Amino acid sequence: MAITHRVTRAVLAVTAATSALLALTGTSAQAWTTYKPSGGPAVSFVNQGTIKIDFPLGAFSLSCTSATLSGTVTSPGTSRAYAAPTGSTGPAAASMGTMSSGCSHPVWPSTVTPLGTWKFAITGDPVVVPSAAGASSRRAVAEYPAKIYDIRAYVDVAGCTFYIGGATDTATTTTGTGWLSGTFDPLTQVFKAKASSTGLVVSTLPAGTMCTTLDYFYEDDPVQVTGATTGSAALWKNIPPAGSSSLVIGHP
Repeated sequence: MAITHRVTRAVLAVTAATSALLALTGTSAQAWTTYKPSGGPAVSFVNQGTIKIDFPLGAFSLSCTSATLSGTVTSPGTSRAYAAPTGSTGPAAASMGTMSSGCSHPVWPSTVTPLGTWKFAITGDPVVVPSAAGASSRRAVAEYPAKIYDIRAYVDVAGCTFYIGGATDTATTTTGTGWLSGTFDPLTQVFKAKASSTGLVVSTLPAGTMCTTLDYFYEDDPVQVTGATTGSAALWKNIPPAGSSSLVIGHP
């Protein structure tokens, strides 16, 4: 009886996955120009594992065990154009004005303070990709190209202070222009960042005697965001708070 039950469940799962794959393939071929976010109304993107902020030209990095971005879905149920795939322009699918971070240097005391209101946007049609189980898996996974933008933060590493954000940001900028591209899977609610597609730099001249101890790094040097291990992706998962539902992406 138990074997029959497992077989039945397997058949149903394969049938559902196959139907989803066919539907998603059709959606990709549609080439939408707009999308419609819904759900929420609140979102809370919580880091899945350690997030590493890397300064490759300074030869140091900060490890963030906590990096949560919380806010609300922007105009749920209303269609909007895809945002540009890179850069700090919308329209947004969600705005995240409540942010927390717990970041540290392996030796020196440090803080990273997110500033302003960071935003999340979808930048193109969904793409069907193999699941984590491999290319042979029948599970269809639709990942939307997406980005987090308007990024700006203040960094203090043992008295060496500077801002990170976009190249045009300054110490008095109120809205950041940094951005981080990636993909969003509505099924798992996971945003996966691409370290190779980031518009983040050291946006102000580092100040403080400790800066030379850390290593020589300068204004406009690149900043990368990755997972804890070399080559891994930084992951954030939307875990809706009580009273809210998952972020849903619809069309047109």
